[in-house]
Amino acid sequence: MSAVLESKIDRARRHNEQGQLAQCETLCREILEAEPEHVEAWNLLGIAACRQGKRSAGTAAVQRALFLEGGRADIHMNLGNALRESGEAERAEQCFRAALSLEPSYAAAHYNLGLVLEDQGRRDEALGCYAHTLQLDARFARAYLNAGGIFEIQGRDRQAMEAYRSAIRCEPGLVEGWRNIAALLDEEGRLPEAIAHCQHALKLEPENARTLYMLGLLLEAHGSTEHAAMCVRRAIERSDPRKDADMRFTLALMLPPVAQSRAQIGELRSRLERNLGALEAADSTLDQRATTLSPPFFLSYHGECNRELHGKIVRLLERACPALLWTAPHCREWKAPGERIKVGFISRFMRAHSIGKTTRGLVAQLDRSRFEVCALFLPPAADDEVANFIREHAESSIALPSSVPEARERIAELGLDILFYQDIGMEAMSYFLAFARLAPVQCVSFGHPDTTGIANVDYFVSSDLYEPEGAAAHYSERLFLLRNAGTLAYYYRPRLQQPAKGRRQLGVPVEGHLYLCPQTLFKLHPDFDVILGGILRADPSGRVVLLEGKHPQWADLLRARFAQSIPDVAGRVSFIAQLNPADFVNLLAVADVVLDTPHFNGMNTSLEAFAMGTPIVTLPGNYQRGRHTFGMYRRMGIDEAIAADAQDYVRLAVKLGTDRAAREALSAKIAERCGALFEDADVVREFERFFTEALQEAGRRPAQPLPAPVAGSESDARSEIEEGNALA
Repeated sequence: MSAVLESKIDRARRHNEQGQLAQCETLCREILEAEPEHVEAWNLLGIAACRQGKRSAGTAAVQRALFLEGGRADIHMNLGNALRESGEAERAEQCFRAALSLEPSYAAAHYNLGLVLEDQGRRDEALGCYAHTLQLDARFARAYLNAGGIFEIQGRDRQAMEAYRSAIRCEPGLVEGWRNIAALLDEEGRLPEAIAHCQHALKLEPENARTLYMLGLLLEAHGSTEHAAMCVRRAIERSDPRKDADMRFTLALMLPPVAQSRAQIGELRSRLERNLGALEAADSTLDQRATTLSPPFFLSYHGECNRELHGKIVRLLERACPALLWTAPHCREWKAPGERIKVGFISRFMRAHSIGKTTRGLVAQLDRSRFEVCALFLPPAADDEVANFIREHAESSIALPSSVPEARERIAELGLDILFYQDIGMEAMSYFLAFARLAPVQCVSFGHPDTTGIANVDYFVSSDLYEPEGAAAHYSERLFLLRNAGTLAYYYRPRLQQPAKGRRQLGVPVEGHLYLCPQTLFKLHPDFDVILGGILRADPSGRVVLLEGKHPQWADLLRARFAQSIPDVAGRVSFIAQLNPADFVNLLAVADVVLDTPHFNGMNTSLEAFAMGTPIVTLPGNYQRGRHTFGMYRRMGIDEAIAADAQDYVRLAVKLGTDRAAREALSAKIAERCGALFEDADVVREFERFFTEALQEAGRRPAQPLPAPVAGSESDARSEIEEGNALA
C-alpha cells in the first residue's frame, strides 16, 4: 500500500474515533476508488455508515470486508454489530461466535455476544458472557453495567448495586451507572442519596435528557414539584419529539404530595384537565416505556371523585400504547374453573407494608378445598417476615420480572381464574399490567382505595359498612359489597411489645394531652388544618404530633402550610422521625386520642390503634377512602367518636383529650368490642362468595377474541440498559 493510502487510512481511523463520520466515509471512498479491495477501507466505511444510521449500506460494506479477509475477528464483530442494530439477532450472534472462535480472548466480542443474547431473552447466558468479559478485562465498565441490569430484572438488587458501583469505579464518567444507582437508591427509599447520584450524573453530561428526566421524577417524589417540572421540560426540549411521549405524560400528570390549600387543589385539577386535553390533541404515541410512567397517585388525596379523570388518563394511554391491551390466550377460551378456583394475589408490596399486612391473612385462610392460591410478587422481591409468610401459605409463588410484557407472559402461563390486585395506582407496574386481560375475573380492593378507570379491572371489592348511598357512581369497576365487613382483610391482631415504652422514650411530649395523627403526611388535606387549629385553641394543654415518615421534606411543606393556615397554634404541632413497627404500635398506645384524617382515613393504622384500645375521632367522608374508621366503628357498634362535621370533630377530640373518665370509658368499650375486627373468618367467607359469584358471572360472558400482536411489544422496561455495542 502506498504511503498516501496509508496516511488516508490512518486519518479515516482518527475521524471514526472522533465521531467525524462523514469525513471518515469520504476518505474511505477515496481509498476504494484507488484500491477497490482495500479491506480496512471497506471495514471503516461500514462502521461509519452504520453509526450514521445507514445500516443497509454499512452492513454491505462490512460484509465486503469480510469476504476479502474472513480471518479477522474484528470484522466478524463489526458485522455482528451492524446486524444486531438491524434487528437480526441470530445472525449477529453467529458473527460474534465466529469472532470468538478466531480470538477466544477477545473481551469486546464476549461483551457483544452478551448483548445479543439479552436481545433474545437469554439472560443467564448473557451473564456468563459478561463474566467472561470481566475475566479478560476487569475494568470493562459496561460489562458490569449490563450485568447489573440483568440482576435488577431478576430482583437481585444487592448484586445489581454492586455491579453498578463496580462500573463507575472502572469508569467514573459512566452516566448510566450513576443513574442506575440513583434508581436503586430510590427503590430502597433513600431519596436524598438518589437525588445526589442523579445530580452527579447531570454534572457529567448537563444536556443528557434521560438524566434530566430521572432527576425530575426524583424531585417530584421529594416534593419539589416546580423544580421537577422544570427538569422534565428541559428533558423534553433535548429529546427527539418522536420519543418523548413518556416525558410529556409525566409532566402532564405531575402533582405535589402536599397541597397548600383547597384553592390549590382546584387549580391542580383544572390544570390536569387542560394537560389531558393537550395530550389528546397531540395524539402522542408511547411504546413499552409507558410502563415506567407513574400513575397520578396524589390525585386520590384531593377529597374529590376521580372517576372521570382516571377514565380520561386510561383512554389516552390505551390510544397511545395499544400494546398494553394484551389478552392471555386462556381468557379467550375460558368456560369455567377446574375443580378449584385458581386465584392470584399480585402486588409489589406483599412484604412488611400495609398491603402485606392486609393480604397475608386472606392468602392463608382461603378454603383450600375450593381455592388454589398463587402469590405474584412484583419486583423488587422482598425477603422479610411478611413476604415469607405469604410465600409459605400460598400454594405457589412467583417473583415476576420487571418487564411488563414478560410479566404478562408469566402470569398468563398460570391460567388463573381470578387475578386479585392488592393495589392499583401506587406504582407503575401493577397499573400497566391491569390494562391487560390476564384472567377471566380481575379485581381490586382498598389497597389504594380509588377507582382505576381501567376497562379490564372488572370489580372493586368493598364493604356495605364503608360505602355511602350511590357509591357505585364513584367507580369505573362494578362495585361488589362484602356484607358486614369491618375490614376488607383477615387481619391478625397486633400486640404491644413488652416492656412497653413511655412517651419520653418515644420522643413525644411528656406533658399535656397528646393528640396523635399517625398518618402519612400526604393524607393531611388542607381541610384538616381548621380541625387541628380548633383542637389546639380549645385545649391550651394539647399537643398535636405528626410523623415525618420517609420523606422529612414533606414535613417542611406542612410546616409552611400551617404557618399560613393556623399561625397562632402551629408551634404546638410537632413532627417526630419515622418509628420502627413495634414503636409505632407503642406510640398508638400512649396517645390520648388518635386523629383520623378527613377524606382519606387510616386502615392499618386504625386497626392498630383499636387493638391498643385508643379512641380515634373520625369524620366520615363522601368516598370509601374517607370512611374506613367509620365502618370499623359500625362493626363494633360504637358511635361516640364519629363526628358530624368539623366543629363536632373538634368537640369530640377535645372532650376525649381532656376528660379522662370519658376517654377511659370509650377505651374500655373499644377494648371489649374490637375483637370483631381481627381474624374474622366471616370476611374470608365473604371473599369466597365474591370469587364464586364473579366467576359464575364471567362464565355467562361471551369469550374474548385474541387481539393481533402489536409491534414493538416485547421491549424491556428496566431502569437502564446498554447504550451501543462495543466496537472492534
